[in-house]
Amino acid sequence: MHEPSSLWVVIDPMQAFTDDAGTLATAYGNHELVNIKATVQMLRQHISRRSVADQWLWVRSEYETGQHSDDSANNSLATLCDGSNPVDALWDTALIPPTEASVITKTKTDATTSLEFRDVIEKARSGPLRTIHLTGFLLTSCVRDTALSIATMMADTPTRVVVHADLVAARSSNYSPDESGLSRVDRTLQQLATAGIAITASKQPKPSHARPDRQE
Repeated sequence: MHEPSSLWVVIDPMQAFTDDAGTLATAYGNHELVNIKATVQMLRQHISRRSVADQWLWVRSEYETGQHSDDSANNSLATLCDGSNPVDALWDTALIPPTEASVITKTKTDATTSLEFRDVIEKARSGPLRTIHLTGFLLTSCVRDTALSIATMMADTPTRVVVHADLVAARSSNYSPDESGLSRVDRTLQQLATAGIAITASKQPKPSHARPDRQE
C-alpha cells in the first residue's frame, strides 16, 4: 500500500471565517473578508488539482462561548463557532472536503491540541511523510499557532513544514502596514520563518485600505 510523502492540512475552511453571514464578518464587517474570499478561490483551484498520492486533512473548529472574547459574552466575537450561529459550522461551499480527506475537529486555535490531529503528526515522525503543507484560515491565529507547534514536534526529523502564503489569509486590516512599514501578516510570516517553517511566495492581491479594527 502506498504511503503518502506529503500531508496537506486545510484549516478552518468554514463559513464562520469566509461568509458574510459568518461571525467573523458580523464582528468586523464584510470588508474584512476581501483577502479571505480571494484565497478561498485560489485554494479551491489548488485542491481541484490535488495529487491522489498525497494525504489530505480538513480541520474544523468548535469553541465555547466567550473563548475568543476579552470581556463578556456580549463581545461580538464571543459566539465564534459556539453553535449559536448555524452558518459558522458549515464548510465554505467551495472548500467541501473530498471523500478521501480526513476531518478533525479542534477546540483551540492550535490544532495540535486535538489528540486526533496530534496522532496524525506523531505518526508522521516515524513514517515516510516528508512535507506537511498548511493552508486555510486565519493566518494570524489558527494557521500560525498550528504551524509553530508542528514545527516543534518535527524539529528532530527531516520533515519540512510549509505554510503556503498564497493559500492562507487573514482579515484585510491585518495586511495594512503600521508605522514600521510592516503589517501583522508580515510579522506573522517572519515569526514562522524564524521558527524554521518554509514560506512560499505570496500571490495574494493587496487589499484596499481597510478600516482599522480590533484584532483576532
